[in-house]
Amino acid sequence: QIGCTACHIPNLVITHEGGQIERRMIPADVWLTGSTTTAVNIGGAPVTRVEIDPGRVFPDLNRLNNVWTR
Repeated sequence: QIGCTACHIPNLVITHEGGQIERRMIPADVWLTGSTTTAVNIGGAPVTRVEIDPGRVFPDLNRLNNVWTR
């Protein structure tokens, strides 16, 4: 496919209380506009962990900031 209209970062993995895991994809156009943040609406049980790009597909200077835990 030409262009990035269908490009996504790999997984955003969200872990909820009780162990339920949810995977999300975030469109690359969010980053192509120069944004450094985006919002993701998450429902269901409280969130205990979020990880960006767990498969380490994209280059990243600091992978230590790819995980948030409660």
